Amino acid sequence: MHDPLGGKVDGALVNDLSNWNLAVEGAWEKVAKRSPRNLAAGQAVTFGYGEMLLALAVTKTLERETNVMLQGAISRSMWADMVIEEILENDPNSIKTTAGIRTARGTARQYYGPLSLTEAELVDAIKRAI
Repeated sequence: MHDPLGGKVDGALVNDLSNWNLAVEGAWEKVAKRSPRNLAAGQAVTFGYGEMLLALAVTKTLERETNVMLQGAISRSMWADMVIEEILENDPNSIKTTAGIRTARGTARQYYGPLSLTEAELVDAIKRAI
């Protein structure tokens, strides 16, 4: 990723941080053990363990929210097809075995759990894939 400022704080970030309320700052400090409000334009940005945890937490939250929004926008058969495609990317022969539906059920449960895809939907997706 190209960083035109070379890892330095810009004025927009300083402005955004000045708009944080005490609750947001407190939540940040609880994890990162320091507040970013002290950053000044032109200062080098450093990331510690806490900031990395926060970045991962934000990413996970965004991923979950995106999935919730997509659930209704994508057909159930397409979701089932995605489960099978994911399996095929890792092991192209795995769904062709007698354990194929078990693998599909496990993958669907682990990564697509909120959809509660049925065995029939997964079997149909396997049939479409092979």
